Amino acid sequence: MSASGETLYTARTPYPDVLGINRINTVAMEIYRDGALVAPSSGTISLLSPDGTAVVDGAAVTVTASIATYAIPAASLDPDDAGVTLGEGWQEVWTLVLATATRVFDREAALARRPIYPSISDVDLQASYPDLSAIRGSTITTWQGFIDEAWKRIHLRWLAEGGITYLVKSAYAFREAHIELSLGLIFRWMSKAQAGRGNFLELSDNHLRAYERAWARVNVTADHDHDGLVDDPEKRSHRGTVLNFNVPPEYRGRRSGRRRW
Repeated sequence: MSASGETLYTARTPYPDVLGINRINTVAMEIYRDGALVAPSSGTISLLSPDGTAVVDGAAVTVTASIATYAIPAASLDPDDAGVTLGEGWQEVWTLVLATATRVFDREAALARRPIYPSISDVDLQASYPDLSAIRGSTITTWQGFIDEAWKRIHLRWLAEGGITYLVKSAYAFREAHIELSLGLIFRWMSKAQAGRGNFLELSDNHLRAYERAWARVNVTADHDHDGLVDDPEKRSHRGTVLNFNVPPEYRGRRSGRRRW
């Protein structure tokens, strides 16, 4: 909370930023109040490494469409440089001028060799429901917003269960859970137009239950040592419980299903 006499702004940070090494990373900070974006009149950003080194120090932001953005130079994220380490503990510090006051917002970040990305699109949803686009009406033209929201929730759930998403090498392992959660959100939205408990709400319930079952089966390969390669192709980790690189894995399962403790 801010001071009692100050306007309470929302810094929309749905998940920690995952920055990629040796490339330009464009980061953004969206500020909201009363359901609308608040455009900063000016601002700066600093990017701090886990040891406190400022690899970006008070750089001026660009405000585009009312959103503060900054393109982190590729040279700032070279792991061969001192103070640039792969992993957690990075911090973005945004200092933005809003109306007549200056506010400072933090956003956690991590530095990855290669962040993972979703493995589904509209075509994957339509594989189960070929007429899905035909029944959505004219309000939206793509399911991308639901896919993105489902991916954010999957990302945060993996973190909440002790996992680190960018260490996962098999992004496809989330495919089934991602499809089921996306469809659950889609049919729940569609159910608003149906009186009572219609078919869309039942479909939503079915897909959300299927999402929970799929989540329990998520089984991934990982890169704990940050070398860009799967640590052991013959071993897979179950859900988020073993992907904290500061803690030795407690359980791993072979593809054959046999357990190793």
